[in-house]
Amino acid sequence: MKISKAIGLIAAFSFTLGVAGASLANDNDRTREMSRDSDQDSLELREELRKNTALTDDDMTAISKELNEYARRTRDREQIRELVRNSLDEGCRGECLSEVIDAMNDSVKKGIGPGEAQAMVTETLRKEKMERKELSGKALGERVKERVEANIREMKRDRDRTMEKKEHRDRDMKKNMDSDSNGYGMGSGSGGGMGSGKGR
Repeated sequence: MKISKAIGLIAAFSFTLGVAGASLANDNDRTREMSRDSDQDSLELREELRKNTALTDDDMTAISKELNEYARRTRDREQIRELVRNSLDEGCRGECLSEVIDAMNDSVKKGIGPGEAQAMVTETLRKEKMERKELSGKALGERVKERVEANIREMKRDRDRTMEKKEHRDRDMKKNMDSDSNGYGMGSGSGGGMGSGKGR
């Protein structure tokens, strides 16, 4: 009996190891497949930008990391293409463009849609370029990134304040409904009691 029980435990343990191994292998396969897809998206994005924008080889080298990050987060190539074109129109390329794309990536990472992120970063770049003519290159890109981050924090504060006000209104409304309900119940009970007394 003891030998039979031991054999059964060994078999169960072996089965568990087999299932765990198969699961791990599947996870690794999925990870490799996602990595291949991301690499392919990045290559296609680079090729598209080379064909449809005025990026130089130096520009492509400077923004390589940021393009990889963008390709991992979203397949919306239209917005990154628009951002690149707008940035080049403002004279922002190379290290400046690297910071600007990074600002867009951070925005998307924080839950902002690619279209809204692109519009916000582009508008910030144009505003900073106009107001701070002394800035250029990496310094301009870093300034844009700082302002975009500040805008996102302010948007979050506004959203939190709006949610807080809504919660207050909902609580007040519930209190008023509870109060009205209680008042109605008391009035009905009093009226019913008085009517019964007069009848007798």
